[in-house]
Amino acid sequence: MYIKNALQRYLRMTTIPTVKDNGPWTVFYSWQSTLPNSTNRGLVLTCIDKAVETLNAEMNVEDSLRVDSDTNGRPGSPKIFDTILEKIKQCDVFIADVSLVAERQANSNVMVELGYALNALGPDRIVMVCNTAFGSIGDLPFDLGFNRVIPYSCTREEKDKAAVRAALVSKLKAAIDGICRPVKSISHMLQSACRAQENRISRQQCCGMELDMFRIGMARPMAFKRPLLGQTNVPNGSEVTPALVINDEV
Repeated sequence: MYIKNALQRYLRMTTIPTVKDNGPWTVFYSWQSTLPNSTNRGLVLTCIDKAVETLNAEMNVEDSLRVDSDTNGRPGSPKIFDTILEKIKQCDVFIADVSLVAERQANSNVMVELGYALNALGPDRIVMVCNTAFGSIGDLPFDLGFNRVIPYSCTREEKDKAAVRAALVSKLKAAIDGICRPVKSISHMLQSACRAQENRISRQQCCGMELDMFRIGMARPMAFKRPLLGQTNVPNGSEVTPALVINDEV
């Protein structure tokens, strides 16, 4: 289990989501109904569905994405808030509609869910969308003003909603893919390495496969939650260039 243990240690030190063994990848949508359905809740959901459908067509069956929200799929009369928090904690991508519903005020339910997601998942797995027809991104709460937000503009009177949807689908597809693809690459390579280990290939070959895994997963620099082994005096919040740190053990 040399390869698997080493990679699990690496994954725990990074902001990369935990490698999934089986099952679909979940995109959770935190919606609000204060604004018109045709400009926000329904429109954004349609765009998320289309983005996921397009990505699924490009992926293997075992990598399929699915869209989830509120208490969908839960039988009986579950506690809404508890169910939503549980789903957020278990999802792979969290999408929140942070459009302003009043002067400089976003929907309170979405803000609660977004705050929980930031703590449970981290910012690297969160996508925010904002309908700027109802307020500028610059008017969002201060804590969100410095985060990336996907803007779009649509009113009830919008004459070309098809163009608005097409542009938003493209942006959401890129955002979801950017979150999932590095993790999927690591997941696939990890499985290959474990199978290779089971076939008793040499330690040298295994190390070469490890390096390949890290290169494939490094589509972009990752920020470490804590310093790597042997590193000291690393300022809080600073980004550390990922490095291979593996103890020589069997």
